[in-house]
Amino acid sequence: PVYNVEDWLSRCLDSIVKQTYKNLEIILVEDHSTDNSLTICKKYEKKDNRIIVYQNEGKGVSSARNFGINKSTGKYICFVDSDDFVAENLCSKLYSLIKQIKEGVNISCCGFDFINKNGREGFYKNMNQISILNSFEALKGLLNGTNDYGIVWAKLYDKKLFVSNRFIDGMIFEDGELIHKLLGSADNIIYTSESLYFYNCINSQSIVSREFSNKNYDRAIADYSRYLYCKENYYILSELALEAYINTALNLIYISAKSNKCLVEMKQLILQLKLIRDQELEVFNKISNNTKKELYCLLDYGTFIFLVVHIFNILKHMIVKHN
Repeated sequence: PVYNVEDWLSRCLDSIVKQTYKNLEIILVEDHSTDNSLTICKKYEKKDNRIIVYQNEGKGVSSARNFGINKSTGKYICFVDSDDFVAENLCSKLYSLIKQIKEGVNISCCGFDFINKNGREGFYKNMNQISILNSFEALKGLLNGTNDYGIVWAKLYDKKLFVSNRFIDGMIFEDGELIHKLLGSADNIIYTSESLYFYNCINSQSIVSREFSNKNYDRAIADYSRYLYCKENYYILSELALEAYINTALNLIYISAKSNKCLVEMKQLILQLKLIRDQELEVFNKISNNTKKELYCLLDYGTFIFLVVHIFNILKHMIVKHN
């Protein structure tokens, strides 16, 4: 997906066309940028016959991804955001991992680094770590935060996973709403800790860098979708999924109350949390006491008491982490 990334696009495309795995179909979905992004796309299309440029009428990143999936003809799909870039062996490494197992692996994943004003910051010290997980193990790790599978990039997917799975148009946290369905549909997932994807933290125009707005509430929608999916398909994980959703909701409510923004969405989310507490008792009773306490403070005593408790818990967590 390409939208208003003229400062970063050439770096991204250079890293893709230089892939050591050459048998690529490179689909650029240009979303009616107001800068020179389309011109840059066209220039690369003329230089490399593997590149195909489409325009997508300004419908957003979710629609652009879906459009690219529909146009693709290969057996595997890899997503790259146009302000990021990748290692030249990304495709060959992820593909070789799938072929190494021969059968039963539908998703191949790699580590990633953040690129900020200080340069490259990595978090993966063991460059030789390779692990294989089934869908249950991957989902559990996603929910308890022990893996970094919650994003759609830095992965190679068997295209058959998208037969019944698509991004929701108009959603800005589209990764979070879909990734659990992809992991849950996979037979096995293989992972290398080697950092082959480089995420741009500098782009102030990116979706995740924009000022807090009602679209941030898409995070709660994504996490609630994850809870419903686990409840239906992996019930034993529904407790983790519900707690993750409630914590996301509480954080959004905290930001809204503190900044006095998106108060309508905040009130709607509070009502939904009340319904969950009252109607999802079997799962709700299993979540941690800290999360329950914050939720009870919000629903029974009001936003001000919740803010005090929430700030106290944040400070307590920071002190424990520091020690």
